[in-house]
Amino acid sequence: MRLLRWLLGTVAIFALALVALVGALYLATPRASERPVTTGRVIPGEIEYEGRARTWILYVPEALARPAPVVFALPGSGQTGELLRSATNYRFEELADRDGFLLVYAEAWAKGGASGPEWNECRKNTPLPAHLENVDDVGFVMGLLDRLAQEYAIDPTRVYATGVSDGGQMSYRLATEHPDRFAAIAALIAQQSAPENSNCTEPRGPISVLVMNGTEDPLIPYGGGEASFYGWFSAGQVQSIEGTLAHWKGVNGIRDGRGAREALPDLDPDDGSTVVRERWQAASGHEVVLYEIVGGGHTIPGGYIGMPAFVLGATNRDIVAADEIWSFFQRHSLGEARGG
Repeated sequence: MRLLRWLLGTVAIFALALVALVGALYLATPRASERPVTTGRVIPGEIEYEGRARTWILYVPEALARPAPVVFALPGSGQTGELLRSATNYRFEELADRDGFLLVYAEAWAKGGASGPEWNECRKNTPLPAHLENVDDVGFVMGLLDRLAQEYAIDPTRVYATGVSDGGQMSYRLATEHPDRFAAIAALIAQQSAPENSNCTEPRGPISVLVMNGTEDPLIPYGGGEASFYGWFSAGQVQSIEGTLAHWKGVNGIRDGRGAREALPDLDPDDGSTVVRERWQAASGHEVVLYEIVGGGHTIPGGYIGMPAFVLGATNRDIVAADEIWSFFQRHSLGEARGG
């Protein structure tokens, strides 16, 4: 009887502690801002590719440009296109409404990872289905681009990709294998995999690249090393930010060690972070740009993350990532980048 009482007491204490923790997480989680009003059409899509159901969400603005630029937005591990829409506060859709580009939330294979969707991106030695089965995510994205070209009047010289975390890694792979189709990419909270664990070591041509990472990211170490969640769930070795930048500067023939650095205004002194932007430009017009989020965590600047700061780190409010990325993309096209 004593043992039973002890067990019941222990279970009760554990349950109360769990409730308290969940409550603390809920209360500490910042609320999403009010959803903006957008006027475009949201069109879900699904096909069977390689015997797997593959999905995406297409956003078509009411005033679509002719020809229209195309922006692929790639979710991270375990994340759907719907979650990425929310995490960016639907800002890419507001920008699409304003400037008329097609926006595609392409989704990783739903069964590709331990917690759901996962891309077969730059990493090659992880025990996840997307990697073990060598899912052709590049082929899926390129096929989706070809499909859009048949259905809409797109501008083939202004196609871009951006991604968050695992989706950022996928952006690196697209940049590596298809600089002939993508004018620029932007990787958020993602660094190049270490060379021995990377599918992205043999780039096929120059391409403009933007990298945006927090110096206090608890998942992706800014100085390089093992990517993990506080030592759990290893995602393999990654290069440092310096190594990542050196790779893409080399791809673009940029030999300058130090780029033009600029500390951006600290518009929100209470967000626990600041932003330093550094730029390098090749004679060809290609750029490599770093947004160093000093004090920032594994979060999207100006976005919404449904976790408190003590889990994923600080969210910067001095910039809006989507605005900076689209401004960067607007400077680049395949013809202009190659001096055409």
